Amino acid sequence: MAKDKKERIKEIKAVLEVAVLAMPKERSSQEFYRNASRKAPGELSRRIFEELAAQEEQHEAKLKAIIQILEAELKTLE
Repeated sequence: MAKDKKERIKEIKAVLEVAVLAMPKERSSQEFYRNASRKAPGELSRRIFEELAAQEEQHEAKLKAIIQILEAELKTLE
């Protein structure tokens, strides 16, 4: 296996590891903001926390897409 290919595999695996570790943190943040929105004292703060939860959902979706792309690339290299 060429050195460049080995380095690319190593890089992909490192990024995959970080992305996989980040997934539970995104879910935890979503739940945190949802709980905060339920406890919010007013409409403005409730909406802000709901928006933050939605952004965390988008982060999770992006991470899932990145993971799928990297896994597919890894399969082609291994």
